[in-house]
Parts: sequence; structure tokens; C-alpha cells
Amino acid sequence: MNNEITFTEDTLAADPTVSFFSAPLPQHIQEEVKLAQEKQQRRKMAQKASEQVAEAIKAQTDLETAAATQMAMRQVDEELAEATQDELPRKRYERKITVGVDAMPIRNGVRHPRPGTKAYVFWKLYTELSKEQRSPVAFGDARPHIDNLGMNLNSARLEYAEWRKFFGVSGRVYTKEQIARRAAYAEGK
Repeated sequence: MNNEITFTEDTLAADPTVSFFSAPLPQHIQEEVKLAQEKQQRRKMAQKASEQVAEAIKAQTDLETAAATQMAMRQVDEELAEATQDELPRKRYERKITVGVDAMPIRNGVRHPRPGTKAYVFWKLYTELSKEQRSPVAFGDARPHIDNLGMNLNSARLEYAEWRKFFGVSGRVYTKEQIARRAAYAEGK
């Protein structure tokens, strides 16, 4: 049986004066007890400091996150406000056009004009002249008809460009006169 008594840091830290023999502890043991107590205090202080640092970091992160979230929410609110101001009238306008009889086809990014509008008159003229010719009509060939209708020439040119875009007419479209001149020139060579 071993008669030696060992002291652990926990038993000594709990009460350094405790002895199994009511006699005072030797000097070297008292120093060990003091060192153990100081070591334990340093551990507790280090643990408290690390907890405080962790709490500060968490608080800082929470503040940054809250600030970033607040800024993002403000930006989203501003964008929504702008979008609703811009889109509400547009939605109402689109709804009027696309509902029921007024719904007109869209091709190549151009909407066909509704019947009864000035644009529809121009488009109908260009379409009829093209059917007669069996090829896209040139603006020069349609101009005498536009003059007879008494319509604005600038509006007619604009609608001609839209009509071409709608039907996918690209490149140069020659008038009947230009085609006849080219044919005569080719024969003369």
C-alpha cells in the first residue's frame, strides 16, 4: 500500500489549507497551491476575454448584417416604388390593347395597327399594292395613292418602315420605273 498523498490542482484549488493531517502544509506545497490558483485565475480571465471578444465580434457582425439588410431593403423599396410608378400606366395600356377584339399580332417587334386607325389605312394600302405586284411595293409606287387620300406624307413614310419591319422586308425595294430603267440598260449593253 502506498502511503504517499498526492494533491491535484482541483483539490488544492478548492481549499489550500485542507490537509489530511491538520498540520500546516510545507512551503513548497503552498507555492504549488498558489501557482495552481494563479493558473486557474489566468484560465478564467482568458476564457472571459475570449467570450467577450466573441460577443463583440457577433455584435459587430449583427450590426453590419442589420445595416446591410436595412440598406438592401431601402434599395428594394425604392426600386419597387419606381417600378410601380412606371409600370402601372403601361400595364393598363397593354391590358386595353391585348384584351378581346383589340388584340393585334406582333411580328418582329412591331404590332399590327388596329382597324379604323390612320396607320391601318396605310398598311392596308401597302398590302393591297403588294398583292397586285406580287412583291413588296416601293414607297415611290405608293406615293400617288397617298397623295389621293390626302394623308400626311411623313406619317406614311413612318408607317411604311413599320410595315416593312412587320413583314420582314429587308434590302432595297425598287419602284416599277427603276425596274424598267434597269431592264432597258441591261438590254442596251
